[in-house]
Amino acid sequence: MEKAQFTRIDESTREGWEITTQYDEEHRAELPGRLLAPLARMGDNESDQPYQVTRLEHCLQAATRALRDGAEAEMVVAALLHDIGDELALFDHAEFAAAILEPYVSRKTHWIIQQHDVFQGKYYWDHLDLNPDTSRSALRAALRKCRQTPLYTR
Repeated sequence: MEKAQFTRIDESTREGWEITTQYDEEHRAELPGRLLAPLARMGDNESDQPYQVTRLEHCLQAATRALRDGAEAEMVVAALLHDIGDELALFDHAEFAAAILEPYVSRKTHWIIQQHDVFQGKYYWDHLDLNPDTSRSALRAALRKCRQTPLYTR
């Protein structure tokens, strides 16, 4: 593989950036395969997962529901990948997944993935007494903030 010659950004050249840009384009083209690997791992070690369904099954259920609801392909794929951040950013997985998908999806789909943990939180946040941020008032504030954006629809 050809390598850029600079070791400091202030010594970079157009030729060096052409090399790195080509690499970035090739790397971006491989993204779907790199996303499917952690998704598949969400189904590993089923007996080690405390849920009734594996994380992979949950993602497949979400995508299936979106498909059956007539959602566009973008939303079906986003539903499939919405928890892709679980492996590396468990407590900020929605933001993580949204950041990965942002260049490839609409603003609305990005926002839905970014906020999905807030909307699911209404079902369990008050069962978790981790810190004041998980209180019912914090949930109400988060939901109120989401509802104030133009992207929010029921």
